[in-house]
Amino acid sequence: MQQEVKARKRLVDSKAWKLAMLLLALLWVAAMSAVDGHASSFMPAGWVLVAVLGVVVLGVAMGYKVVRMSLSGWFCLGVGVYYAVCSMLSPSLVEGWVDSGLIFGGFVFFLAGVYAGQVNGSGGVAAVLCLAVLANFAGMWLSNATDLSLCWVGRPDISLCGANTRNTTLFIYKNFAGLFFMLSGMLLVWRVVWERAYTVRGLLSLAVGVAAVVGSFFCRTRVVWLALPLLLGLGIMLWILLRVMNKQRVGTCLAVAGALIAVAVLVFFADLFLGHSLLDMLLGVDTHLRFLIWGDALRAASEAPLHGFGAAATQWVIAPEYGEWELPNYAHNDYLQAWVDYGFVGVVLMFGTVLLLVVQGVRALMSEHVAAERRCKVALALLCVVCVAAAAFTDFVWHSFALVGMTAFAAGVLASPFPQAPCRLFDFRNWAPGSRPGVRPLRAQAGLGKCLLLLLLATLCYGVGAQCCKLYKGWAAQWEYHSLVKQGAPSAEQSAFLLNAVPDYPDTRILDYYVLSATGELDWPAFERSLRCALQNNPRQIFTATMLADVLQRQGRFAEAEQVYRRYYPGDGPKNCLQNCWATYYATNLYRWAQQSMSQGNAPRALSLFTYAERIFQSGTALHPSLPYRSGKHTWVDGGTPERKRFFAHCKLDAATLRAVGIAPDDSWTAPMEQNGKPALYRRFQNDGK
Repeated sequence: MQQEVKARKRLVDSKAWKLAMLLLALLWVAAMSAVDGHASSFMPAGWVLVAVLGVVVLGVAMGYKVVRMSLSGWFCLGVGVYYAVCSMLSPSLVEGWVDSGLIFGGFVFFLAGVYAGQVNGSGGVAAVLCLAVLANFAGMWLSNATDLSLCWVGRPDISLCGANTRNTTLFIYKNFAGLFFMLSGMLLVWRVVWERAYTVRGLLSLAVGVAAVVGSFFCRTRVVWLALPLLLGLGIMLWILLRVMNKQRVGTCLAVAGALIAVAVLVFFADLFLGHSLLDMLLGVDTHLRFLIWGDALRAASEAPLHGFGAAATQWVIAPEYGEWELPNYAHNDYLQAWVDYGFVGVVLMFGTVLLLVVQGVRALMSEHVAAERRCKVALALLCVVCVAAAAFTDFVWHSFALVGMTAFAAGVLASPFPQAPCRLFDFRNWAPGSRPGVRPLRAQAGLGKCLLLLLLATLCYGVGAQCCKLYKGWAAQWEYHSLVKQGAPSAEQSAFLLNAVPDYPDTRILDYYVLSATGELDWPAFERSLRCALQNNPRQIFTATMLADVLQRQGRFAEAEQVYRRYYPGDGPKNCLQNCWATYYATNLYRWAQQSMSQGNAPRALSLFTYAERIFQSGTALHPSLPYRSGKHTWVDGGTPERKRFFAHCKLDAATLRAVGIAPDDSWTAPMEQNGKPALYRRFQNDGK
């Protein structure tokens, strides 16, 4: 009899579920320390996700009843599968690791939200929000004490000073910190107002919420000024709707709404006639050169295939066209990023998911069969999804593990099924089905559905676990590198260790730091092997191709450098820019190759190479200063504009000398150098300067 009762128990009421949610809550709070979506950040979080999934799978296997998934829930999971498959098939390995890690984490938090929607009350969610806000207040203080904060955030990352030394956590990055504090604070405030939770616990929650809202304005970001009106306006609409559905009077709601509207109108006219300071601040959103990045992203998106270029494609699609000194890491607009990375299909699915969740949430609020506690939780989830979706237009909020988890959990709450009259999903006439007959009670999953969910959980366990195993060696190597730096190891030892780490974690940043950390002559053969390894795993990163070609050139292997340019550069090559001065390096390679041909007695080929280099130099394209390939702050290859001008003068003189003695150019080197290979690139310069 006891076993029969146990078998009928819901998973959400079991101790296994409570343990899983506790682990997930602690993981989400800790994830605030890793704002970037770097693959190395995901590894420790991934093992916790595996533990959470393992507990849930164990509970399902023991016979606990699980709630059936709604149509919108299955749609969201299907969209996640599309994104996961595209990310894992991305042509760049490290970027695929990054996005698939975020997607796997989003799967787990989404399923947690689906189940959390079945639990009455929102006290647990409020407690986690309060804990996260307080932890982040402490984190912002601790981040100023470097020795205290760098080791406990659990985020190894390569730099010249060791691991974990870049200030890119939520405690530091002002846009994400401001959004998190404003959103969390307003959610806590609205929960207390909607539920009238004026108890001691509720007032403490209210105090934390108000402190978070106030604290968001000290993050020095415009996002809080945009998020606050949205959260207030949408919150008032939901407040009125909740009171109507709960058969309560709305006089107080309308009075508060009218007062806030009056204040907003006064602030608007005061700012309009007394200085425009607020308006200028809101309109000045072009920080980090967003308008330039968005324009490049739109051009790239228009050329993207239906499935996109691949995970984090802006890092290798936009960057070669980017003329400024700062390298764009993301598009700073997650919808444009999704269009470039996952194609038109991906961005349509993203917009469709947000719209579907909003529809599902409003239907739940207007259904008379949903309890008041559930309506409050759905309203909070709606606020969260809409606010983060709006912020995604101006930033890369869904490339932060913490904000991905927050949004996915809220999406799960909205997609969680609720009792309703049988009607079509988008039948707007039946949003509020009333008390008509035929209302189907919410049932636990059984039979085939239970097996499918168990299979889904097992698949997620495998995917997350496999991801962690791939990343462990790189993660461990970065911590070992951190220890070397802390121990004061010589630069040569640090540089050698960085090269050895590339096969386990082929990231271009490691190669950059190898060059910057070396004090003497670089180990060119070892550097070449690591560059080839990184380029094999990330073939679209043409920065790496430029570095490899330059390394070959420095070893006197000019024909091999030419072969690298032809193989990895598309078409006639992108625009030469400060970020990647390929034409500068290419023209220099041709000039030195010509000098080598002269020394070997092959004057006709030398004249052809001199002429080709002369045209590039004469076009002015190769006269940019030689900045590094990625960082924009250190010079890797010496030689600015004066040196390039000297190259041009020598090239012009040598070519003129050979022509004067009657040498006929030999252009045979421009033919394909390998079977099915491309001919000489950059034919755009053939007629320049004539």
